[in-house]
Amino acid sequence: MLANKRTDWLREFQTGMAVATVVMALVTLGVLAVGVVGLTGGTNAGTVQVRVPGTVADQPVITATEGLSDRAAVAADGGIDVVITDPTLGEYGLSLLTWLPGYCLIMVVTGMLFTMIRRARRTDPFTAATVTTLRRLGSVALIGGVAVQLAAMLANYALSGSVLASGTAGAFDYFPWGWVLGGLAAYTVADIMARGRRMREDLDGVI
Repeated sequence: MLANKRTDWLREFQTGMAVATVVMALVTLGVLAVGVVGLTGGTNAGTVQVRVPGTVADQPVITATEGLSDRAAVAADGGIDVVITDPTLGEYGLSLLTWLPGYCLIMVVTGMLFTMIRRARRTDPFTAATVTTLRRLGSVALIGGVAVQLAAMLANYALSGSVLASGTAGAFDYFPWGWVLGGLAAYTVADIMARGRRMREDLDGVI
């Protein structure tokens, strides 16, 4: 019988990060290509989606309630997706800010993870370089996650002026808890590894 081969989970994770980075890059390029074709070719591919709040200051932003019962209404903190057909170049640029920074942030994070794991598999994983990369990863996730969400909110607010007769209105979708928790987790692991390195160095000095 063949001996059981131990799974190299670091290698599997490294492969996953590489695949995720490539897939995100291809998806980003594909969406950009569709948008460019729509803007330059005059096809229906050139559309922009905007999320507007259902109500602002207890006043309905969009009064159409077709399909809802008499006792139903759009939630005050809810959002309604609206599509702009034949967008201008400025509207398309604002639309990019609602999703492109997020895609780029994911590619940066997965790329950093791929590089860190590859280095850890080739050398000693408990090195100062790994600790530094984890701390940088935490900073990128924390600062980048909040910045991406803020950029998307501001761009969406500006775009709402193209679809609302009453002016502009912004919809706060969510707080980037995933990025914040991921960044804090990276900082925590980095500090644990740094403390482990110091303990190992102290032990080596005693021996």
